Amino acid sequence: MESKESVSRERQSFWCRRRGLVVGVAAIVAVGAGLLWVNSKSVAELTREERIDLANQWFYLHEQGVPQEKVRLADGAYVRGEETIRIVGEPEYRFDVDGDGAKDVAAVLESTKEPRWQAVYLWTVTPESVTPVEWPASWQWTCAAENHEYSDGLTIWGLEKGPGIDVLRSAQNVCGADVGDVSETHAFIGMRDGIPILIRDEGLTRHATETCVGGEPWIRSSDTDFIDITESTTPLLQPRDGAPPVSGPDEDPKERYPDDQEPVRIRFLIDPASNPDPAYLEVHNGYVPAVVDWWSWGGCGWVPWDTVKPVIDAHTD
Repeated sequence: MESKESVSRERQSFWCRRRGLVVGVAAIVAVGAGLLWVNSKSVAELTREERIDLANQWFYLHEQGVPQEKVRLADGAYVRGEETIRIVGEPEYRFDVDGDGAKDVAAVLESTKEPRWQAVYLWTVTPESVTPVEWPASWQWTCAAENHEYSDGLTIWGLEKGPGIDVLRSAQNVCGADVGDVSETHAFIGMRDGIPILIRDEGLTRHATETCVGGEPWIRSSDTDFIDITESTTPLLQPRDGAPPVSGPDEDPKERYPDDQEPVRIRFLIDPASNPDPAYLEVHNGYVPAVVDWWSWGGCGWVPWDTVKPVIDAHTD
């Protein structure tokens, strides 16, 4: 017959094994909340990178920057037919992109199918969940062009001001034989109403993240004779009905730059040569990019083609 002490030790051993099993199961159950705790360490010992299993997170497929269906990465990649979309480079865990005081996650995803593209994706993080941001923070073609190698991809550069991230990207997002300007530019991307936005000069202006010819000051000074559409429509932050409009300075620039006597200009401009094809309009919900000109800060916004086409027609007749 076993002694009472041996029975007691066996019971303790059983309950220790059972408790270890319960802890392991509880760790795995966290997957449902967007966090993956599968590690021999205790939860308290895990780093944020270990707790956030980015390689198996949800994200939104996009078509030229416009979100489509929500899908999930598997070991850092998503495969659909002949295309593979994969994480490239190292994800960033250092930045608060939405201004809630908590560090979020950003990563570059790349398509391997021609024409190739890359996009900066964001995930907002709370202690309970990891949530994919629907719209990419930035995207660009990286396809080959005549007399050009593959263009450099997107780089999550760092944090310079406010909540958000600094992205190094091409100045003009074009592909193929149209590639003329291969220069790069920094874009500081923040968030507004759950939508990534381009912030100019410490929050003075908020623009769409899309690039457009004329959206950079040095490009706007070219010979293009833009049409003023300020009285016709207000550009939106994304090409979707109900998206927030672009916004101007939080303060009068004169208060910050009193020595500059140039009058404050708030204008919306469009290239008279704009002529989108039906396929483009379908992808972009009937919207086209327009130049947003706030005083001396350039940017872009989205305007409905049905609204601006009559203005262009009247100007060119």
